[in-house]
Amino acid sequence: MSFKINPAKAALTAYKNGNCGIQALNSACYGVCAAFKGSPNAWAIGDECAASCEQFVQELRKDFYGSTYCDHHAPNRPVLWDQSPSFFPTNFAKYKNVPKALAVSLKQCENTTYPESCKNKAKLESYAVEEMSAPSVVASSNGGNHDGVDFSKYEKAHPVPFWIGFAVAVVLFVVFFIVLIRALKK
Repeated sequence: MSFKINPAKAALTAYKNGNCGIQALNSACYGVCAAFKGSPNAWAIGDECAASCEQFVQELRKDFYGSTYCDHHAPNRPVLWDQSPSFFPTNFAKYKNVPKALAVSLKQCENTTYPESCKNKAKLESYAVEEMSAPSVVASSNGGNHDGVDFSKYEKAHPVPFWIGFAVAVVLFVVFFIVLIRALKK
């Protein structure tokens, strides 16, 4: 069984009550990346995790402030001021089991200078672990050579533009077909 780290999910889960700003979510996302990388520096966390956090923070900026970049810039990578240790990534690497690793981490936090901060950090890091399932095989009528295009999600999310685009495409196809037939008759 394989796992991946999703720092954006962890930040959103930890702050699901919404009593925080973009800076707290930004710090949480980069903090999770740093903890799993074993680095105290938000600039040394790995390209994939950093890109995930950058995209997450840009989406948050749009949600918080609107769509124009000039009005409000997204926060920069934070300085990680963590005074409590990160036990969860090490325990998870050892046990490969989120509940067990979290339980061990919470127990270890009892003996630290800031036990509540340590426990909150362990919970935050535990939210980031996602189990990766095996990719599903898509059956199709063309012998399995499906290109993976699925318009149903777009149609449900944006019904008016979808159907207008579909209607325009049909009209253009009909006009092209009529012009082609007239050209062949001459």
